[in-house]
Amino acid sequence: MASYSLKVTRAEREGMKIINPTRQTYINISESTACVPFIVGQCREDFDDDSLELVTANGLAIEDSESTRGTSIFPHVLMVEDS
Repeated sequence: MASYSLKVTRAEREGMKIINPTRQTYINISESTACVPFIVGQCREDFDDDSLELVTANGLAIEDSESTRGTSIFPHVLMVEDS
């Protein structure tokens, strides 16, 4: 099974605006692990912060659902503190 390296940026969210990107990490995902719970878990571990939330570049939270599973949905995502 092919795996991909997903770039995740740690940033802050002010309303719906993403500000102050501070760190990046790369997470290896495959079709079976490309889902919100796996990505959030890996990022919370890598960034050592259990309050992080997965969001799009425009600040919208990404919820786990059938439509947010698979490698094609995750070209680049952001982690922000859960507000």
